Amino acid sequence: YTGMWHSEGILDYRLVKTLEGPALSIKPNALGLQSLNVGVESFKPFLDEHGSPSTKLFDFRITVRVVRSKFNYLNFTKPTYFFEPQGEKAITVWFDYNPNIKLNKTYRIEDQEEAGGRLIGEIYTRAYVENQNKVIASMRTYALHQIEGGLLYVKEGDRNRFFTNFNILPKPFIKKVSILRQGKDWTESQIVYPGEEIELKIQGTGLSSSEITFADGKYIAIPDTIRKNNQVRFFSLKIPEDIKERSIPISLNQNTTSFEFLVNEYQRPRSLDFITINYGEGEHELTGEKFYKPSLYNGEIGDVVITAHLDKIDEQLEFYGVQYIDVEIRLWDKNNRQIETRTVEDIKLVPDKSSVRHLGYNHNNESSAILRINDFLVNKTYDLRPWSKIEITVEHDKSKYGGNGFKSKAIIYRSDKFSLDIEVSFPAGLFVVPIGSSQEVSSLTGLSIASMANFTFYKKGQIKKEQPIRLGLGFIALNAINSITGSTDDSDIGAVALMSFQPLHSDSKINFPLYAGFGYLFKAENLFLLIGPGIKFTF
Repeated sequence: YTGMWHSEGILDYRLVKTLEGPALSIKPNALGLQSLNVGVESFKPFLDEHGSPSTKLFDFRITVRVVRSKFNYLNFTKPTYFFEPQGEKAITVWFDYNPNIKLNKTYRIEDQEEAGGRLIGEIYTRAYVENQNKVIASMRTYALHQIEGGLLYVKEGDRNRFFTNFNILPKPFIKKVSILRQGKDWTESQIVYPGEEIELKIQGTGLSSSEITFADGKYIAIPDTIRKNNQVRFFSLKIPEDIKERSIPISLNQNTTSFEFLVNEYQRPRSLDFITINYGEGEHELTGEKFYKPSLYNGEIGDVVITAHLDKIDEQLEFYGVQYIDVEIRLWDKNNRQIETRTVEDIKLVPDKSSVRHLGYNHNNESSAILRINDFLVNKTYDLRPWSKIEITVEHDKSKYGGNGFKSKAIIYRSDKFSLDIEVSFPAGLFVVPIGSSQEVSSLTGLSIASMANFTFYKKGQIKKEQPIRLGLGFIALNAINSITGSTDDSDIGAVALMSFQPLHSDSKINFPLYAGFGYLFKAENLFLLIGPGIKFTF
């Protein structure tokens, strides 16, 4: 039974739910005799005897005779009045004038026509309002009553004078307000956030026919018309994205209650994709592909600039609010020794004016959106030697987000295409071929000494991975130590250009490379070619 009115002939009827069970309520519109057919259906469909879905339960038929009443009906202007316990407070009521009503008279209201009925209330007629053709009276209530429970009888003593009907319901009162969010449980916390849709459960008394409004009707909540009774009401409410109020008071029948929703701004950690880093090649997103692995930059790093793009924190329909982050900066030299650590804490980043919540956020102690790491370092980035490393870690201050947050890291190497070292090596057993001389190829030389400016080349896109070939320019003293080999060849000094083939997998300061090159001997005054092994010391 839905409680909806239906019409058939001279009768209006509806099925209603009462404390005693279902009841049929009938209102006649004219005198006469009529048969009434009433069909009863279920809310949920079921399979009938033929296996088809149906909601029809059964029909019943009654015959109704409508006759003129020997009593007059008092038509009250309101269908519902609220119960005042023990008649402590009089309620002002209005009803249509009837010539049989007496002024300045007290009438009893009972729930049965015969004497001895339950006392529902009393009315005291105060005045007749001629221009409205109504009587104004004071009513005191002593019991609850619903229209579906039957008629009320207005009596003078035990004699019935009139009949009427209206609701006397518990005085509306909100006891508890709960909020349900998608995927969450009911909570009594009355904190709401801009842009969210919530379901409300309002519990109390006398709520069924009460008017419940939010911020005096400024924000419209959609009532659930199915789940509804005097003890609980359900609503769906959308909090506007651009709401300016900090609270949404709840009113009951145009009276403000002690309940209100407190509008808080979102404070959720957002992915750090709104932060970029520029070390000389333009801005790169911290969480982007550029920093999936260490980045290499060939040349001097003037500075590293960390930029927060405040327009990307809040999205059109997704708000994150103020972001609190910390930045840790670490420096390593080319030998992978850590030389400095600095931490910049309590960075407060507020979404800019592109967010509709911009004005609602707290801007006190707001941080700049740009951070240059040289402002915090003793060892400046432009003083770093090749193959030094900069490590930047950005993470949320998890104490602001209940232990949640994001963390991202960027590693930047100052790379180089080549490096220049001064080397001293001791080539031995070199074959020397004079150029432009009739002299034949010399025998193996003794232990020579070479002092070279040596160029080391690195593999492109790899961290400090050397090419096997090196080039050097410098001087060589041939047969500088003849006693070791027993050579009787004359010693000589020359300027030389050498290409050396280095071991690929050795970090030792002492290595045994192969040499090939050419030069000019100052004593012999001729050019020469040479090839042979050697011992290399690197400083």
